[in-house]
Amino acid sequence: MVRKAKVEFDETPPEIDLNNPYADPVAFLDYREHLVREKWIQIETAKIIRDRLLWCYRVEGINHKQKCRHLVEKYLDSTRGIGWGKDARPPEFHGAESFFCVQRKLPSRAAVPLQDVPYDTVLGPQTSSRAARQLATYWGVWKQINA
Repeated sequence: MVRKAKVEFDETPPEIDLNNPYADPVAFLDYREHLVREKWIQIETAKIIRDRLLWCYRVEGINHKQKCRHLVEKYLDSTRGIGWGKDARPPEFHGAESFFCVQRKLPSRAAVPLQDVPYDTVLGPQTSSRAARQLATYWGVWKQINA
């Protein structure tokens, strides 16, 4: 017996009838191994990007928000939909458009004065808390952006 220099895997999954996967048990096991291998590759890729992101945070210091933004986006994209138990979830539940992506598009609060936003239509006339006014301000900004 001779050892190979490196392990070679098939890039494509084996041919299998998904309506009756137990008809060919060898193909079924190969298919399952392929899925698990691809899952581990995605997980390890996300770990590598996370390590690069941590290194960037340490090196850049206070400027990490500007200098490491591309790594943050890459890391968030690589972690969407991976992990055990997330295969059955539809892609819209994986966070394709998360709150943070929407929040980055908003300008600062100073862009829309509070008195210009009719927050009665958003939250009702009895609302007077600071958080409600702030939410109404963001609502007005969102309406301006998406108008």
